[in-house]
Amino acid sequence: YATMLDQQAGNCAICELPVHGCAELDHMRSRGKGGDDSDANQQFLHRRCHKVKHGREIHPRTISLEASA
Repeated sequence: YATMLDQQAGNCAICELPVHGCAELDHMRSRGKGGDDSDANQQFLHRRCHKVKHGREIHPRTISLEASA
């Protein structure tokens, strides 16, 4: 996950503010709509940004960025 976060310069893909310590992994194109689990189809988001994107309460996979460094 470190490479993916580096590509985002350590920032949330939506608000572009830093994701300090913990972020949620989001599928840009959902698996239900043909997306896959490749790095190219995933991005890190703040929890609030992820909820706003989906417009509903969700239970995504939360990734500790400290462990991936």
